[in-house]
Amino acid sequence: MLLMRTEFGQRLFDARKEAELTQVALSSHVGMQQATYSALETSGQGSVFTPLLADKLGVSVSWLAYGTGERHAVNKGSAPAHKGFSPAALEIADLYDMIPAPDKIRRAQAYASATQAILAVLQPAAATEPTTTRSKKQSV
Repeated sequence: MLLMRTEFGQRLFDARKEAELTQVALSSHVGMQQATYSALETSGQGSVFTPLLADKLGVSVSWLAYGTGERHAVNKGSAPAHKGFSPAALEIADLYDMIPAPDKIRRAQAYASATQAILAVLQPAAATEPTTTRSKKQSV
């Protein structure tokens, strides 16, 4: 029986085989269940674990996620150092830069609306707390 994989699943499978890792070892490394990982290799379209998987497999996030760009992770040693950011985080930032501006604006507006909704719920509780207390000498 021929196993049909999604394009993402095939890239994930190929990269894992090239890295000579088992499903158990790779899924354990990124903190997911082996059964969940197995499903990614057959029917997956992507995952929140994609950057971690790409990092462990030595492939670029954009190649693993979308099949675009270089397959193997680019050594960012020649690029300016970004303290505190992993190569995978920098690659995610690069992917964000590829999102068309209207989509970025729409997403930013959605985040702003969600933030406003959260603040609206939290503000009444904060308003009931005393902000300052007067000393007894001032009230005399």
